[in-house]
Amino acid sequence: MAADLGPRTHRYEVEVTWTGN
Repeated sequence: MAADLGPRTHRYEVEVTWTGN
């Protein structure tokens, strides 16, 4: 998962989830 790459990437993944993409 992106979260595995780092906190910054994890935050991006969360943003993508927020947008529902």
